[in-house]
Amino acid sequence: MHAGRPADGKTLFYMEVDSKSSSDIYGLPSGEPVAGRKPVPLVMTAASERWPMLSTDQRWLAYESTTERGPSEIILRPYPNVNSAIHPVTIGAKPRWAPDGRAIYYWRDSRMFRVSVTKSPHFKSGNPEEIITGVLPITNGDLYDIAPDGKRFVVAKTDEAPLLPQYRLVVNSIEEVKARAGQRR
Repeated sequence: MHAGRPADGKTLFYMEVDSKSSSDIYGLPSGEPVAGRKPVPLVMTAASERWPMLSTDQRWLAYESTTERGPSEIILRPYPNVNSAIHPVTIGAKPRWAPDGRAIYYWRDSRMFRVSVTKSPHFKSGNPEEIITGVLPITNGDLYDIAPDGKRFVVAKTDEAPLLPQYRLVVNSIEEVKARAGQRR
């Protein structure tokens, strides 16, 4: 289970794996006694939906969607009426809203990208812009975040990167060989 930050302060968004429908997105209302809380299904399709994130204005839900036929893509839906429209944004994974709500950050091929989004009067996404390259994020987790100023990032990375070659410099090797050869006699 992955839980998204409750940007509205009222709902915890999370994904749950189901044997029939892969993984789906739910919302869990807060503020009620635990016994009275019931998960609300938000996005349940044949695709696998993961990493839900509510926009800072609390009007858009971003998430990653993967089908058997293709790569993961970032999808936006209006919130709370998630069934009214679907807006594919770009190919990528693990979306995060920019603090100002005017862009989405995401990962693709060990690189972080930023894509601008205009939500009103009509939805429109811009061209992706590469932000970070050469970092291998943790693949089984959502371990990155954006600073409130939108200018800095924290990324938990793996050690899956190949080790750098190690070189040794040998100086005066002939003299050392001669000295060792003379010692064996």
